[in-house]
Amino acid sequence: MVKDKQFINAGHKYSLVWMDTGSMDGLKNASTLIALLENTTGRIIGSPYLELLKRGILSKKEVLDNTEHRSGQYAEALKKEVSQQ
Repeated sequence: MVKDKQFINAGHKYSLVWMDTGSMDGLKNASTLIALLENTTGRIIGSPYLELLKRGILSKKEVLDNTEHRSGQYAEALKKEVSQQ
């Protein structure tokens, strides 16, 4: 949240970063940074499923059921992340 031109952390567990993606270079740089962070930490950044789980809108079972028949890097990382919670 921004108040009087100062950022106020609203209780987020991890650091927040604002990336200007208003140009193709900005979008490429943001994409590269996100990929680097995800690959380095093994964590998913910006997952709607994890946010819904965190807020109690979806249960672990619902998230895992939704990924049951999916494959790929995101689905596998999501299954791992949810199983560890």
